[in-house]
Amino acid sequence: MGMNIATLVLLFSVSILFGINNGSVCQAGIVGSGLFTFKRASLLVGLGLLLGSLVEGWKTKEFITTYEIPANAEILILTIPLFLLLISTIYGIPMSIAHLLTGAWLGIIMIDAGSIIFNALIVLIIVWVATPIAAIFLSSLLYVILRKIAYKRRLSTIASFNRIALTISSLYTSYVLGSNNIGLLMGVVNAPLYILPTIVLGVLIGSMFMSPKFTKAIGEDFVGMGPLGVLSSLISGSFTVWLATQIGCPASLTNSIMGGIIGAGLVSNPSIVNMRKLYQVTLSWALAGLIGFLLSYFPYILFLSTKTS
Repeated sequence: MGMNIATLVLLFSVSILFGINNGSVCQAGIVGSGLFTFKRASLLVGLGLLLGSLVEGWKTKEFITTYEIPANAEILILTIPLFLLLISTIYGIPMSIAHLLTGAWLGIIMIDAGSIIFNALIVLIIVWVATPIAAIFLSSLLYVILRKIAYKRRLSTIASFNRIALTISSLYTSYVLGSNNIGLLMGVVNAPLYILPTIVLGVLIGSMFMSPKFTKAIGEDFVGMGPLGVLSSLISGSFTVWLATQIGCPASLTNSIMGGIIGAGLVSNPSIVNMRKLYQVTLSWALAGLIGFLLSYFPYILFLSTKTS
């Protein structure tokens, strides 16, 4: 399948903003904890994204391409996340590309198919609500377990464990992001596999060269937690999104990791939870899918749809 130049340029642009906004979540833990420099963290993220999208990216792509959007809607469905990710990145607010793209996809599919695909919609709502909540509980449990394991261990042993574990967990986090969200990004326009390097390159450009400030802002939520809190948050948030990937369902890694931060914070030191960031992420999580839906539904039905009723 070919792809026109306008769609390819938009896809690359969305990938860059995706790297700035979402890729920074993968970097924030190891950068904020002082274990990695920013550029080394970006390379680690790039490796994980590539592995995840190659090994499991087909799962969310298959979910989305079950109900393909018309070719004349590709520009619209990519313009929506491009615009909204740009706005949210300017204001330093993590925004779920999974919710934006899936909402926009649903808006078009509702018109093209004549009705909302209710089975897909129900699954999406359940997963979107369940992943951050599950991450809260999983992170709380994992933090308690890790703290007990670390109790009375030598500081040098704990430091070595933290460095290795945080490196692996950050790689795993970026792997999950690639398998779920990059698979989704390819799926909404049914991009062929040879387009994948272009998307990964765009994400790397965004995450390596353009998001230090954004990574620092998110990393501030991690810094006060200590390595065990960071580890608990990354693993729990990533694992819940990985479970969603196994059923091919797009999900927000940002929201799940923020859920993990809350969970670890509640069992360690509640004051470390940045309530302002929590409100921002919760609001963006609740509204992203709806905004994506509205911004695709009305322009498509007014200007692009071939339906007469």
